[in-house]
Amino acid sequence: MFGLDKAEVFTTLDIEKFSRVITALSEAGIKYTTKTVNNGARKDRSALGRIGEINSISCQYYVYAAKADEQKARHIADAALTGMN
Repeated sequence: MFGLDKAEVFTTLDIEKFSRVITALSEAGIKYTTKTVNNGARKDRSALGRIGEINSISCQYYVYAAKADEQKARHIADAALTGMN
C-alpha cells in the first residue's frame, strides 16, 4: 500500500486500544496498514513452557500510515485514546 513511504504511528499490546485507533483512522479517512507480532508461546511448546505467560500481552500491534499523514494519524490516535484507562 505505501511501500517504503510509511511511518509507524502507533503500537500497543492492548487489543482494545488498537481497535479504537484503527477505527478512528478509518473514520477520519486516513489509510493505514497494520502488523501483529505474536510474542507468546509457540505452538510446539508444552503447556508447562507457558506457565506464567500473560495472554493479554502476547501480541504486539503496530499501525502504519503514509509519511505524509504521519502527524495527523498520530494526533487522531492520541485523541482516540483520550480518557481511556
